[in-house]
Amino acid sequence: MGVERPITATGSAVIAAAYVAEKEFAFDTMTLHLSAAPVTAGDIVVTLTAAAGAAYNTVIDRIDPAANALTDYVLQPDRPIIGGPGDGITVAYANADSRTYGLRLVVREARVQGVVPEVPVR
Repeated sequence: MGVERPITATGSAVIAAAYVAEKEFAFDTMTLHLSAAPVTAGDIVVTLTAAAGAAYNTVIDRIDPAANALTDYVLQPDRPIIGGPGDGITVAYANADSRTYGLRLVVREARVQGVVPEVPVR
């Protein structure tokens, strides 16, 4: 498979990170560090977004860091999550307590198995 490409974001406001693919990709890992455990309830939501439209968007994971005094969150699916051109990964979190965060998504170019390249007719 292809080269890994980390996407990073940092700040202390709302997290609204998005990766949109130009070609087939595999989502491997997300890491998130918060400077301190939040006290206000609210979910971190990681979503596979679909170029085909919102009806196909799928929540990959959802967690409330305030529920467990969470400062570090690692999401690593058992198998890479595959997407195509225009699909993507979003991470959303209200960050009501304004914790400083460091977010890292690791995606890589991937050839989707079972997809046969178009062969010109002669």
